[in-house]
Amino acid sequence: MNTRVIELIKSYPTDGTITFRWHTSVSGATRDLIYRNETIVPVKYNSDGTLSSFCCGITFEVFFRLLDFYPPLSVDDVKKIQLYWYCDCKTEHDNEKGALKAIVLHNLGERIENLDQAMAGDFIQFWRSGGSGHSVVFLEWIRCGSVIIGFRYWSSQSSTNGIGYNTEYFATGTTPGVLKHKMYIARLLQPK
Repeated sequence: MNTRVIELIKSYPTDGTITFRWHTSVSGATRDLIYRNETIVPVKYNSDGTLSSFCCGITFEVFFRLLDFYPPLSVDDVKKIQLYWYCDCKTEHDNEKGALKAIVLHNLGERIENLDQAMAGDFIQFWRSGGSGHSVVFLEWIRCGSVIIGFRYWSSQSSTNGIGYNTEYFATGTTPGVLKHKMYIARLLQPK
């Protein structure tokens, strides 16, 4: 499925036409996400008619577009997947795993614990030393010699003015960055 994920992300514009906006008035998705005739995530346009996205919304949309390859789920299951993906389950104590929890809990994928086993097209929810998090599609590791020091990914973020490719590095000592121990990697399984 990783190949399909990569094909899908290449279909999105990265020229700023779909801007970044983290706000309750935006769903994060660029289209209505409808499952079994029920809207799971509605597209919400800005007041000027343009589209905006944010990380959880756009990565969930990519995942959602692959659901037809899997055995049918209930609408309630898809709604729960969306809540986990957005790290928005108010009743859950481990609300930081995002896509990993959503995918594994519903037997759609597996956790990748060894960083060296991550592949382009894996979904990652990570957290930074400053407390902010991000939902992304993994592309590749950045290395210094044989040591992994960061990674390149696709998502929606302010630094790329919306959907685009970005690079971040791991926190080291007093240098802020991504926390390795709060990086949750999930891989979709091939449908049976």
